Amino acid sequence: MEIVENFFESDLSFIPGFRKFFRKVRSDYKTCVATSMPKKLLDIVDRKLCLSDLFPGRIFSVSEVTSKGKPNPDLFLFAARRLDSKPQDCIVIEDAPLGISAAKRAGMKCIALTTTYSPDKLLQADLIVNSYANIDLTSFDKID
Repeated sequence: MEIVENFFESDLSFIPGFRKFFRKVRSDYKTCVATSMPKKLLDIVDRKLCLSDLFPGRIFSVSEVTSKGKPNPDLFLFAARRLDSKPQDCIVIEDAPLGISAAKRAGMKCIALTTTYSPDKLLQADLIVNSYANIDLTSFDKID
């Protein structure tokens, strides 16, 4: 954990393209962060990337909800309730198989980013992209 903390303290940045994507969607979509990251690491990420400024009151940690992390869907269902949204109307952007599984178990649509895993590990997602620039949320109107 100490190694990860030191890495986060020294070399942490947004995935390329996130800021542009977020500016484009934040006025039309409810947004949040729902993470299984330990609170200590989440605090570092928040401080370094100013997440609380981007998602005021909408950063949800698994520790707030349950002791069961992803693929348990409880965190995503909690986030949907807090955003006053139906799970079937939510789109989760994930980079890990367990997160994709949690989103699907919650009844949500899911976009997988290939920033951590190769596409063959992310096949459960509704859409697999290699960058935020390739995300077109309007295409999700057509997914059942």
